[in-house]
Amino acid sequence: MLPWIFLIEALLVYFSKYVVVGSDSDKNRLKQLYGNKNKFYTIGIRIERNINLSQTEIINQYSIPLKKIKLLFFGSFSYGPNLEALRYLESQIIPNLTDDCILFICGKDLPIPLLFDKNKIRYLGFVEDIDSFISISDYILAPIFS
Repeated sequence: MLPWIFLIEALLVYFSKYVVVGSDSDKNRLKQLYGNKNKFYTIGIRIERNINLSQTEIINQYSIPLKKIKLLFFGSFSYGPNLEALRYLESQIIPNLTDDCILFICGKDLPIPLLFDKNKIRYLGFVEDIDSFISISDYILAPIFS
């Protein structure tokens, strides 16, 4: 399947008048692969955040520190790969988080936590409004192993 993807991408680049990408590294990689330096343009991707009422309620309900970098991992923990990812986060990532970060774990069937540092991690389990959690998070973590 992979060779077909490269072929289709090459055709799209060849026949397009402009190719717009989100970063300079993407632009440089496409130039390296396909040449034609005049076709490629980078646009800065900027996401504006407007906190609505439900987001404010989430912030207040869960005492979310606004000044910390908010990381989010969510999923159903009855699904093996999500549980595997959670255990990886607990053993490899959370111990290395700086004090200006906090990780929220959300999802059904949350197992017994391995770590209890409330300044770095909060196990919330199922939350009603995951969309608001996603919108107030700075990063979404999705480690994939199996």
